[in-house]
Amino acid sequence: MIPLAFKYCAKLFKEGILDYKNTKPSANNEVKKASPNSKYEKEDVKRLGFIVGTSIIIYVGMQVIISAILTISKDALLSAFNSTDKEMISQILAQLLSILPAYLFIRIYTEKKDYSIKKALLYVSKPQMILITVAIIYLLQIVLSLVIYPLFGIDYDVLNTLDLTNIGNPLSKFLVILALAIVPAILEELLFRKAFVDLFRPYGAKFAVIFSAILFGLLHMNLSQCVFAFIMGIIFGSIYIYTNDIKITMLVHFINNGIASLAIIFSDVKFKIPGLDMDLGVEYIISLALSFLILIGIILGIRFMIKLSKERKWNRLPVAQKGILSPGSAKYLFCDYIFDFSIILLLVLSLLTENILQAIG
Repeated sequence: MIPLAFKYCAKLFKEGILDYKNTKPSANNEVKKASPNSKYEKEDVKRLGFIVGTSIIIYVGMQVIISAILTISKDALLSAFNSTDKEMISQILAQLLSILPAYLFIRIYTEKKDYSIKKALLYVSKPQMILITVAIIYLLQIVLSLVIYPLFGIDYDVLNTLDLTNIGNPLSKFLVILALAIVPAILEELLFRKAFVDLFRPYGAKFAVIFSAILFGLLHMNLSQCVFAFIMGIIFGSIYIYTNDIKITMLVHFINNGIASLAIIFSDVKFKIPGLDMDLGVEYIISLALSFLILIGIILGIRFMIKLSKERKWNRLPVAQKGILSPGSAKYLFCDYIFDFSIILLLVLSLLTENILQAIG
């Protein structure tokens, strides 16, 4: 029965899910024929779907395999380390062995072009851009944590799934920063900005930013991080296209993760305030520093917006560049079965991960 059903379904989908070539003529007996350009466009986008789908399967598959191997054998392989060190080393290995193969696979298919931006189009310096971005990120986190997450019942913290109980020694502190801040900042930016954005760029800057951001959100595989990662993906993708400098997004990514890592490492450290009968924790000092950075970033951001509005140069920004695809052509991604399978796989794993996190949280 199953082979018969498969054979029938294969016949139905032989020409692709969105190919309406066998549709019956309309009442006026006029049949619209696809132009050679639209046929080429469909095949080109299907090819893109294959590349994206395969890279997702490589990433997710390696994550599952490496995590399973380390869960079974990390106590034997890493017996010289404490529980937190084992957890962090496992995180580093899982990221390295899942992201790098997917990155290298995508780079094989990426068209090499010079996307360098003229200095005349850089209306804000790179240090100012970093401050503006940091301000946006932390204002976004405040809105999400106070409004959006409570509204949808997202009350768990993904970090609670990690063993962070033994961080007293310098090696453990270093491994926490390496696993939670340095490695993700480098590898995730290489995959989602350098690889995916460069791959999508010939199809249009907006498409490159939005689609890479969607993948960045989905591949976090939980609602708590998905929403934030999607918006971060929009911001980081725009910055990368604006500057063509991956080091900027890596640095901002590191600042975001690094501050959270420092708060974890020094959560028990207190400072005595002279003349006051009170102790201040690191979290309070970090909050003060962030408030100062956010204020500077807001001021710089407002100046940037005013300057662009006065000069009416919004359409000259690199992110406004048009691509070669017609509107709506992204639907042809779903004509590739590998892409379809990868998206279904992501959704299933996301549902499982979300249920586990809800149960733990």
